[in-house]
Formats: sequence, structure tokens, C-alpha cells
Amino acid sequence: MVQQERDLHASNGKLPTAATAAKGRSIRRVPPKRLPGVIRKTSSGRSGGLSSDNNTRVPSQSQLTVDHASKSEESISGGELGNAKENNLSSVKKSGNGSIPGIDQDCTSERVNVTDPSSSQEELATQCENLNISSEPTTTPIKTPTKPKKRKTYKETQFEKLISVDRIHLAKLRSAAWNGIPTENRSLAWKVLLNYMPTIASTRENIIKRKRAEYRDIVTKFWENVPDSARSNSEQMSLRQVLVDIPRTLPGVTLFQNQRIRDMMARLLYLYALRNPSTGYVQGFNELICPFIIVYLGGYHGGRDVKGCQCQGAQHDYNDEHFCVEHITDDQLAEVEADTFHSLAILLSKIQTHYTEDQPGLQKNILKLSKVIKRVDAPLHNHLLDEGMMYQQMCFRWFHNFLLRETSISHIIRMWDTYLSSVPSGFEHFHLFVCAAVIVQHSETLRNMRLEEIFRFIQDLNYSDDIEVLLSQAYVLSTLFEGNEAHLE
Repeated sequence: MVQQERDLHASNGKLPTAATAAKGRSIRRVPPKRLPGVIRKTSSGRSGGLSSDNNTRVPSQSQLTVDHASKSEESISGGELGNAKENNLSSVKKSGNGSIPGIDQDCTSERVNVTDPSSSQEELATQCENLNISSEPTTTPIKTPTKPKKRKTYKETQFEKLISVDRIHLAKLRSAAWNGIPTENRSLAWKVLLNYMPTIASTRENIIKRKRAEYRDIVTKFWENVPDSARSNSEQMSLRQVLVDIPRTLPGVTLFQNQRIRDMMARLLYLYALRNPSTGYVQGFNELICPFIIVYLGGYHGGRDVKGCQCQGAQHDYNDEHFCVEHITDDQLAEVEADTFHSLAILLSKIQTHYTEDQPGLQKNILKLSKVIKRVDAPLHNHLLDEGMMYQQMCFRWFHNFLLRETSISHIIRMWDTYLSSVPSGFEHFHLFVCAAVIVQHSETLRNMRLEEIFRFIQDLNYSDDIEVLLSQAYVLSTLFEGNEAHLE
């Protein structure tokens, strides 16, 4: 004990250094439970200060705690160390960083944070700079939560396996596509179903490059640097009609208000009319190419829906569901134009008689539709005849534009998954039963209308019901009457 007092006086009232602490006492620190610069109150509601009984400064809970390593030693009383603590704490006030003068920084594992509100910011910064520590409270950066990646469904996984093989089994692809194609796989699947791309993966790239190069040659020869005076009267009339129809294309879809898209559509429609004089350009072709453009553009961005640019500022929209058309490069747009041109040519070759003179294919399908309605809903059929409503008047546009004006583009794309899966038997065959299902669904409403009301209802039809239910009903009708003409008599 006498030796301890001598050590204390020899240090001029300071606490023992690391050398003396190692002889008989160990110094440990209580980890701070608060940020720097905050004074924690004691249980009595006051911060650490002077004791009322011995007039010495009593450390708060966040200050240094001294324990004896040996239980046999006598503890040092507060009176003996009172002056030392008072002198020491005054030094702590000035430093403002929680370190205790006389104790080497290397022998402590943590810093004790003791802050007096009266200490100035300049003194705090100076002391911290001398001790090579920061006076700013340490903060942990907030991590922005990342959106978990969407887990693929069983259907998506199976479809991906189906088209990722070296050689796609076309019959299996048609069977799977009939129930709907996942958005990220739709672009490739449509091209294969149309026979625009081969089923063999090793030959696919070379063939698609050759077909795109063929279209670029057509553009160079018949579009670029070709003055109007070099075009015939029929060619000028076709181009004029195309330019009139383009701004009318699906006004509710912002993509087709974009000038780059409109220029692309006008070019490929005019060139199609030029290369196919038997049909030329017919009003409605501008709408038939819309599903191809949307699907093929989305194919470059994981099947996301592409929209026209309505972005504010330079940051264009791009999220998990859709993206702005400005993210499409000129090279990608040129490839989509070529793919759409060839896809339209293949599609119209299947339904060419819908658009030739007298439209025999369209008239045949409308006649068959009237027989289906007569067979499944005779009261509605008789009511339409009594009112003088002809099926040609009611359903002509449905077969001419394939319901592109009667329902949303998302419904159309889903319907075309099914239509394209039955291309060998005819793109329009299943569409006939879809039209029949639409009429049957509105049977009760139509039976209570007069001729003018029926005509207005058909013209203003905006089908927004569940498309899967409609396709299921159409499938039931197709199983009853497809290939069984005798059942319709």
C-alpha cells in the first residue's frame, strides 16, 4: 500500500502508467454503449459528476473502471485517488476524446468516450489530430435492399429447356406454345414457329444473318436515295397510303407514337407492297406488324414490354417490367425491321386470300362462323337474322385485323402464341372459333338489342375479360367442329 502511494506521488497525481499497472493491477474498459459526444445519465438521472459525500468527482458508467487482478490486495479507496481522478478528468475534459493521459494507447482495446458540452469544437479537433483519431462519430452506411430475383415457374423452366437444346423438337414446341409462351422466350419461339429461324441451333445464326442482309439490300435498292420521280404511280399511291395509316396505328400504345418506330414501319410496309404485287399494301397491315415489333424488340431485353419515350430528363425508363424505346440501338432496330418484314411475309402467305380481290378466304371463314353460331346458339342466330344483321357486317373487321382493334395488345400477343402454334393448319382457323366464343359470351346482351344497337355494340367492342377463358371456350368449339363439316349442317 505504501508502495502504491509512492508510485502515485511519483507520477504527480496521475493514474498509474502501463508499466505500474502490469505489476499488480489490470486496467479494463467498459465498451461504450453510445455514440461519441453523448453523455449517458446515471440511474439517479444525473450525468457523472462530483460525489456529495467526499467532494470528489465520481466517474460515470461510461468512464474508466479499475479492477484489481489479485483478490488479496486491498482496494484503493476513493479518498486516496480523489485528487488523481480530479486532475485526470480535467485533462479528459480538455482532450474530449475519451483517452486517459498517462496510459499508453497500445495497451487499451477501446476508446472511452467522455465528452463535456463545454469543450469547444476547435479544442476537440486539435486533440483528435494530435492523437491521430477522428472526432466525427462513426456511422455504418445504409445498404439499399436489392430486389430478389424473380423465381422461374415450372412452365418457364420447362419451356427454356425445350428451346435451349441443339435441335428444337417442333411438335413439342407447338404443343407448349399453345398454352402461352414465357415472355423471355417468345421472340425466338415465334421465329421458329413461323419457320423464319431453323430448329437447329448451329445453323441459326448464319441463316438469320443472310436473311437480314437480303432485306438490307432491298432497302438500299428500293428505298435509299430513290426520288419520288423514279417511282411509278402505283408505288407512290402505296407509299402515300402507308404514310396516312401509320399515325393511326394503335393510338393507345405509346410505342407507335415514336418517330423512329414510325419510320421503320413505313419503310418495311412500302417495301413489302413493292415485293408482293399480288396483294400490295392493304389497310390493316400497319396493325398486323405491331405484335411482331413489340415481341422482337422485347427479345433484346429479356422479354420486357417496350414503351414509347415519356421520360423526364436524360434518364430513360428501364425496370423489371418495361423499358423505354430509347434503349434500343439503331443496329437492334435494323434487325427488328428485317425480322418483322420476313415474318409478315410468311404470315400473309398463310392468309393471302383474306386480302386479294373479293377476299375469298375471309368470306369463307365468315360463312363458317355463322354456321357455328347457328349450331351452338340458335336463339341468338335467329335474332340476328330477324334484325337484319349480316355476319359480314358484324365480323368483317374481326377477320381482317384479327381483333387488333377490339382488345389490348397484350391479349393479342397471347392469342398469337396459340395461333402461331397451329400455323400448319392455318393461322386463321383457330381465330374463327375465338370470334365465335366472343359472340356467345355476349349472347344475352345481343339478344336484347335492336339492329342499330347491335351494330354500335360490335363497332365499340373492347374485350377485356380473361383471355385464357376465351381461348378455352374457343378450344371446346374447335374440338366439336374443326374438320367435322357435317356437324355444321
